[in-house]
Amino acid sequence: MKTSQKLIALGILVVALAGLRVYFLRQSISAAPARVEPGATMPHMDHSPRHGGLVLMRGDTHFEVVLNPDGRCQVYFTDATRADLPASFASEVDIGLATLDGERQNVPLQVDPDGKMWTGRLKMTNDRQAIVRVTYVGRGEQPYWIDVPRSAWPH
Repeated sequence: MKTSQKLIALGILVVALAGLRVYFLRQSISAAPARVEPGATMPHMDHSPRHGGLVLMRGDTHFEVVLNPDGRCQVYFTDATRADLPASFASEVDIGLATLDGERQNVPLQVDPDGKMWTGRLKMTNDRQAIVRVTYVGRGEQPYWIDVPRSAWPH
């Protein structure tokens, strides 16, 4: 290979590497999450738990699932901007728990007296690999369920 060909190849390599560096720098900047405060009024920008649980989403509906160590569990519903929805938004709310050793339970929840949440009690496990299934039917929606590892909850 001639010296001039080597210099051209080296120049192309340097330009390509510089271009890749600029590309990756721009990607890391644009991929940075936007900081939005809890209580934001833009749809889907606030996923902060308000009751110490795990916030999940289906379409424009957010629901926070609280699992307490003593087995008490609650489900709260909010809209796309996280405005509270009454418990009557949903029906047939259940929470199931399945451990790797085959133990399974399913608890139909009940609306609390204030009509703000669904509540019930599981026999809680310390098995962080257990799977929690949340099932509900939202007003005007098809039945929905989601399986989430127990380890996703804060405690």
